[in-house]
Amino acid sequence: EIDYQGDHFEINFNARFLMDGLKNFDDEKVRFQLGGSLSPGLLKGIDDESYFCMIMPIRS
Repeated sequence: EIDYQGDHFEINFNARFLMDGLKNFDDEKVRFQLGGSLSPGLLKGIDDESYFCMIMPIRS
């Protein structure tokens, strides 16, 4: 399930880095904040935002 707000843009991430970041969350759902096609993605827990993971996009 995705709740998306904002303008459409394309962004690419290395799947291995994305999965490594997701493995560190105990929650079943996470928040993935995106600022734009060249900005890093920010993974945060829904209830606990004390841990976060920043993932840099890749150019394709």
